[in-house]
Amino acid sequence: MTTVLILSFGPVQDFIAAARRSRDLWSGSWLLSEVCKAAALALYQEDGVELVFPAVEKTDPANLLQPRSALSVANKLQITLAGQPCAARIDPLIQLARAAAQARLDQLAADTEERFNTRSADTGLTLNGPLWHKQLIDYLECYAGWATQDEQPKISYSQAVRHANLALQARKATRGFAQLASHRDAEGFGVPKSSLDGARETVLTPESDTKSDPLNAVFRELKLGLNPGEQLDCMGLIKRLAVNAEQFTPVSRIAADSWLRQLPDTEQAGLLTAYEAVYQAGKQLAGITENMAEKDASLLGLASRVTGNEQAYQALPFDGALLYRARLAVAQRELKNLQNKDEPLNALAAALNMLADTLAPIWRAYGEPTPYMAVLQADGDQMGALLEHISSPDHHQQVSQALARFAENAGQVARDHHGHVIYAGGDDVLALVPLDQARGCADALRQSFARTLTKCIKDIQLDLAPTAYPTLSVGLGIGHMQETLNTLRDLAKRAEQLAKGNLGPQPRNALGICLRSRNNAELSLRRRWDDHDGQAALQQWQQGFLQQLLPSRLAHDALALAAAGKRARHSAAMLEAEFIRLFARTEFRPNPEHIPEGSDKPETPAQARARWQRCLQDRLATLHKQHPSSTCELASAACELAHELYVSHWLASKTRQDLGELA
Repeated sequence: MTTVLILSFGPVQDFIAAARRSRDLWSGSWLLSEVCKAAALALYQEDGVELVFPAVEKTDPANLLQPRSALSVANKLQITLAGQPCAARIDPLIQLARAAAQARLDQLAADTEERFNTRSADTGLTLNGPLWHKQLIDYLECYAGWATQDEQPKISYSQAVRHANLALQARKATRGFAQLASHRDAEGFGVPKSSLDGARETVLTPESDTKSDPLNAVFRELKLGLNPGEQLDCMGLIKRLAVNAEQFTPVSRIAADSWLRQLPDTEQAGLLTAYEAVYQAGKQLAGITENMAEKDASLLGLASRVTGNEQAYQALPFDGALLYRARLAVAQRELKNLQNKDEPLNALAAALNMLADTLAPIWRAYGEPTPYMAVLQADGDQMGALLEHISSPDHHQQVSQALARFAENAGQVARDHHGHVIYAGGDDVLALVPLDQARGCADALRQSFARTLTKCIKDIQLDLAPTAYPTLSVGLGIGHMQETLNTLRDLAKRAEQLAKGNLGPQPRNALGICLRSRNNAELSLRRRWDDHDGQAALQQWQQGFLQQLLPSRLAHDALALAAAGKRARHSAAMLEAEFIRLFARTEFRPNPEHIPEGSDKPETPAQARARWQRCLQDRLATLHKQHPSSTCELASAACELAHELYVSHWLASKTRQDLGELA
């Protein structure tokens, strides 16, 4: 007789989704993994407990579950217990796991409190101790459900797992709610809410015995990473201060990466020197010295260093925000207004001016970096069907280990595409990726997932049809770097749901893209991974725009033509005819590397024009077969092609100038 116990920790929404910066999102994922890892370690060390998920390797499991290890653990734990089940045996295990998770959270909170007290000088802020401890105790959620595999009534292991999950869902639906602070004497009554999600009160209190000083805002940014007027609750402050700031990669650095890669080595070296000067001046102003502990030297000031992601950004290991003309101008203007006889403040202003002088000729020659990037969110398909066929905890552990290998490899896949994984656990991945690498990264993750799970299924000899093998649906949310991370993650979530397509005729196993520009125009596109023509077309259009063989005007004109046709309710045949006329009047650049068939010379402009017109018309014909609709409102071929070209143009952009007025 075997008992299956499943525990779920949260709140996931507050840990991960409550975020305005990439640091908040990354730190929230890391914090949730840390508390779940602590719970898993406590359960693993108990006699008679078999850890199914996460299924750590047998070589050194206890070390893998130690704090700050490289292992990423999902918020759901599963164990098995041999012998007769009873509440007297199971309840202590649940309480043990919860206590271990809370102890780890308390430890991280103590580190945060220590850092705050070290850095809060000159910020005009103090910590609201009673409210801080009240939120810390009330924050963590732990739910559990269990079921028994019994040979007598012939309850299989997979059925026991399903029953335990149903019990867990029922327990979550009966959660308790703490009483609100509804009277004036209650702690937290009338206190401003956190800026991250507005759910809890801020734990930051202005010092009552000091006058407001314009320099306070500067030191809040340099030492605490706070924007003017920003408020944080207990978990928000832990996100900002408990994790080494150098380990996460800001969205500005991700967005600027494709632009940086095209710069010559001499230009990159000049930028590195100028950015280093700004960083060092910021440290001096914040009072950080070289002999201080590393945890106290990780700033979020005007320039922050980026050494995480296995030092993948050494060409310019900084945040990248000051590479943008508007952001640099704001920083210069604010410091100019504050300049006085304070030597460190003037040194920082001088360093910013030197950076501006370095960037000016680079902007003229190569343009300004694109302010857009992609948030990638992926989730496995048909995992439930796979688990239904698992007949033993041993097989379940092998599947869990396969998922752990995929999650571990996801970080390297993202690095190969100049991106950074925020979270990878089980069959879930959340990452930040530059635009020009986003589609390639999504495809590489899809292939890695398929290879890993297919090998596992064959190794344990599951009776599963190839059509029922798990696949990966990937969503790409493309948005502006100055959008809050809540907004960007919601965009990626919608893209993932689009890829899932659960209400459509061909659900799952797809790439979904949601693009939102600053003028709030939102556009979506879905292509199945087994739609080889569609995937090849996206790659062809993107390469054409990257190499400037396709004019950017083509994407804008095609989208405008499709929108006009939709408003006028043109038939699909009429709209497709308009598209063919558009192709005929478009000028295409020849590719010097393309040698036409039967020739030994590069193609001429006339040959290039004929080749691209043929490609576009062939793609239009293919889409017409897939979307034989009569009106544009029903997703005609012309509308689908317009979306393909427009999305591909964005995925190929490296500079603000590439995007034109819509940037």
